[in-house]
Amino acid sequence: DLTIKGCVEQAQKQKRQVMVDLICVQNFSERVPVIEALGVDIIAVHTGADQQHAGRTPLEDLKELKQHTKKVQVAVAGGINSETISDYVALEPDIVIVGSGILNAADPVNAAKTIKAALK
Repeated sequence: DLTIKGCVEQAQKQKRQVMVDLICVQNFSERVPVIEALGVDIIAVHTGADQQHAGRTPLEDLKELKQHTKKVQVAVAGGINSETISDYVALEPDIVIVGSGILNAADPVNAAKTIKAALK
């Protein structure tokens, strides 16, 4: 929390924003209010590949995060690709972060175009 607070203070001085990534955070209902109170601008739900293999889904994590955020933007990362993007868009995150869904696609350019089109 001290690190987050320090980042927020510096970001405000420099007219920047701070995003906190919740990768490996288990209890959103407890953690999100604390993070919001520290003054961050964006909270990202990021379900890592290992967590996905253990049964957590990025889509469910996004739904849960949106239930607990009150005053910050919401970002989502993990497991998003050209075939699943519409499921994420339906939940209206403010920011969508796609990595392997483009980098590991058979046709990365087409995957990126499909994702971009779904975001409009």
